[in-house]
Amino acid sequence: MDRDNRSKSTRRLFGLQNNIRCSLMLGCLLMVAPLYAYDPITISIQGTVVATASCTFSSNETIDINFGDVYINEITGDNYKKTVPYTLTCQGDADGKTVELKWTGTGASFNSDLLTTDVTGLGIKLLEGSSQVKINAGFTIDPDAPPTLEVVLVKDSSATLSNGQAFTASATLAVNYI
Repeated sequence: MDRDNRSKSTRRLFGLQNNIRCSLMLGCLLMVAPLYAYDPITISIQGTVVATASCTFSSNETIDINFGDVYINEITGDNYKKTVPYTLTCQGDADGKTVELKWTGTGASFNSDLLTTDVTGLGIKLLEGSSQVKINAGFTIDPDAPPTLEVVLVKDSSATLSNGQAFTASATLAVNYI
């Protein structure tokens, strides 16, 4: 084979090889290109979860009820009844749900329907209007016309209370949509 023919066949061979090599390289670049072709961007997603309705008691402050001096022999009936000074403000759409008010606390040892105090034999009756409400039991209300709530001291008939004995009790008042 003369030099020109060898050169043509070499060029064809190398041309073919170059085309294959170039095709392989181009294919490799195209396969790698998507990894580097895009600049990443940061996406910030924000929002606020909104309950359809909410209620607030007395500006979220503790409600204190002071019975003052209590005479042991006068702890009968409604002698020691106090109104619970609270406000209830509800806003939003209750979405057809019923509003429930609930006292939660520890029941007295002599009557589990009453709120216990730190004095054995002395409990507190919870009232909604004129009806007794058991501790840890809810009752439905109209949030646009919150009920009058009252507490009354109750003494266990077999208890012996001491003169000058201070007492405390605590309960939680909660509102729920059910």
